[in-house]
Amino acid sequence: MTAKWDISNCNDWKVKDGHEKVIFNLHWNCTDSREYQNPEPEPEPEPEPGVEPVPSGWAPTLTAYGRVIGTCALNISDIQDFTPYAEVTKDMALGWLFSVMTVEQKAKSEAHVEQQIANQIDPPTESGLPWGE
Repeated sequence: MTAKWDISNCNDWKVKDGHEKVIFNLHWNCTDSREYQNPEPEPEPEPEPGVEPVPSGWAPTLTAYGRVIGTCALNISDIQDFTPYAEVTKDMALGWLFSVMTVEQKAKSEAHVEQQIANQIDPPTESGLPWGE
């Protein structure tokens, strides 16, 4: 799995300790996807004479997706190395995120994304009625 980490939004104080637009909160998401082979459907019954068959919509390859979202508060109680808002890059913000998020939290988020994908490819649940209606 190669999870993609992204920052979708930032919250900032308009003014904090003499600095403008001080980012204090990051909104993040972790995503991944995987293509997989769609099992062949059961054969369709022959249509009645004169009736056009309805396309099944079956595709040989599908894509499963996983996504985890969250927020991360940054410690801005003592701003030493302030970066002006306009100079903040996505890579910087991700670095801030990963400096606050523990290795275990990051791994857990990525594992949850992977489990979502696995559950789409091989669902752990079924539905139906035992009495066949």
